[in-house]
Amino acid sequence: MDTNHTQTAAGPIPRLQLSLADAAEALNIPQSTLELECRRGRGPKFYIVGRRKYTTVELIREWQAQKIAEAEAEAREVAA
Repeated sequence: MDTNHTQTAAGPIPRLQLSLADAAEALNIPQSTLELECRRGRGPKFYIVGRRKYTTVELIREWQAQKIAEAEAEAREVAA
């Protein structure tokens, strides 16, 4: 079963939020690594609903773009 969509009579609806475990799986990194990055303030933004943390695909994309920009800037500094 595809866990990225909810099935309705009108067709599939994409999931709007990801749990910490879902985000780690989507990013292909261990959940513990993502938790550590979040605790250090270097992970994607999450919001809390009850006792659970959720993020959105857009927040993940923004975080990935930020990490790529940081890595490119660091590579330019090393090359200079």
